[in-house]
Amino acid sequence: MIWVNFKIYRESWEDSYKLIDLIDTVSKETGIKIIPVLSPFAPKNSSGAWLQSIDEKLKGPFTGHISALEASLNGFGGSLLNHSEKPLSPGKIRQILSVVKKGPNELSSFKLMVCLKSRGQAASWAKSLKPVPDYFAYEPPELIGGEVSVSKAKPGVVGDVVEILKNHKVVVGAGIKSADDVKKSLELGAYGVLISSGVVLSKDPKKALKDFAGAFSQ
Repeated sequence: MIWVNFKIYRESWEDSYKLIDLIDTVSKETGIKIIPVLSPFAPKNSSGAWLQSIDEKLKGPFTGHISALEASLNGFGGSLLNHSEKPLSPGKIRQILSVVKKGPNELSSFKLMVCLKSRGQAASWAKSLKPVPDYFAYEPPELIGGEVSVSKAKPGVVGDVVEILKNHKVVVGAGIKSADDVKKSLELGAYGVLISSGVVLSKDPKKALKDFAGAFSQ
């Protein structure tokens, strides 16, 4: 699987629609599930698109909060948590995991991915996060948005994180710019990849998406 994090690079709805449509098209053509990860203000015309973060409040007098229940009822399929650009405390992450995983039936298919920044964090949270998220994502902050991928810069750490979280689905990201980066990540045991600028800022996002998806069948 591939997650494409839009962050807030694309300011126009028209531009976002085009990329979302492109993601849907390439996903259908290649058979690889590709999920756009959007801000709450971005247009959503893709079934199962994810949000970049949510809060622990589901329903009630909670002005300014982003509700997982509201997101699910409006067609979103999941959310990232604790991205290095939107860090959350361990207590807050546990609250969100609890309200979503123990929530109403409308949340039964809503998925959560908790981002990790280090081997140590993976070891600690593998034991302490309850309920467990659907996915963990290893992304060293210093490589995010850079030109060197996590699979090249820290292959040993990727392998260690996968081993530590061997009973969980592990996604890797940070600096992924080529099919080789994706292929190496998968060889190291990753379930999928989390990509942003490699697609969102690409001059040819369709080619980039096809290259990344093609790495899953190599």
